[in-house]
Amino acid sequence: MSLPIVLIISNPILDNEIKKLNHCFVMNKNIERLLLKLKGGSPVGEQTMEEKREAFSKFYGSFQTEQNCTLKEVELPKGKGYWVTTPESEENRVIYFIHGGGFTVGSTHDHLELIGRLATAAKSAVFSVDYRLAPEHQYPAAFDDCFDGALWLSEKVSQIGFAGISGGGMLALSVIHKLKALKLPLPASCVCFSTVGTLDLKGASTTYNEARDWVPKRRLAEIKNIYLSNLDELNHPYVSPIHGDFENFPPTLFQAGDAEALLSEGFTLYEKMREDGAPANFEVWRDMIHCWQIFSKEIPEGQKAIASAAHFILEHFPVKVA
Repeated sequence: MSLPIVLIISNPILDNEIKKLNHCFVMNKNIERLLLKLKGGSPVGEQTMEEKREAFSKFYGSFQTEQNCTLKEVELPKGKGYWVTTPESEENRVIYFIHGGGFTVGSTHDHLELIGRLATAAKSAVFSVDYRLAPEHQYPAAFDDCFDGALWLSEKVSQIGFAGISGGGMLALSVIHKLKALKLPLPASCVCFSTVGTLDLKGASTTYNEARDWVPKRRLAEIKNIYLSNLDELNHPYVSPIHGDFENFPPTLFQAGDAEALLSEGFTLYEKMREDGAPANFEVWRDMIHCWQIFSKEIPEGQKAIASAAHFILEHFPVKVA
């Protein structure tokens, strides 16, 4: 698989390397146009949470196509889930997908472009959970819903790979921590798109990439206060997975853009996994911004990143695909 715009960073001087790269490259014109749309159209202002969610879904919807997806709703103990398939899906292989949105917004429908392309490229069905959202439902509601979804799914199929984006990636890793603690079967692999290890977001890239990304600092700063009713829980591995033990974790792929405000935090999480002996890869995609895979309708790099993630998932399923 030829992916020339990917940089595989495997040493602890990430921040210096990315700063140098930022001086060497002119930003991708497609990303410049996308960034203008995101900064100009992201829901802001004094709105109720319900209004923000509606605005978020409408805005994200403008970037989504259904990718020839078939959706089937499933009721879970608290939240709800969706079976998502495309004509290429083989239903004995399933990707358990957890959406992003800073624990306050987002849904399966807001991520169908990514989900559909992932299902097609990985020749797999996708099961996506719509977990309860803060502030109405603070921690551990979202975590509990995602864990319940994983248990429900494990009773249906044996070949499961996890994937999550942004906060959904954090939830995926936290669910694996609990599965491991309870000595339950673990997924064959995990893909983390634009994922960090903690809600205490103070990495160097929040400063040097602030102007290059679309997620404002004030949004990053408020997440932990909205999601948590008790900040003493911030360092619990079911909240901030970096504080867990990654020994015997499944193979994990991280994807981050070199323009992401959260790039440093993602790399720190990757380093912790490697220190604990977990098999992990970290892809840095030139010029890419937070969660660029969601916007793959707009940018070919999103499609290529999803193809890379699907390849990783397929490589680690116990039964290989011809």
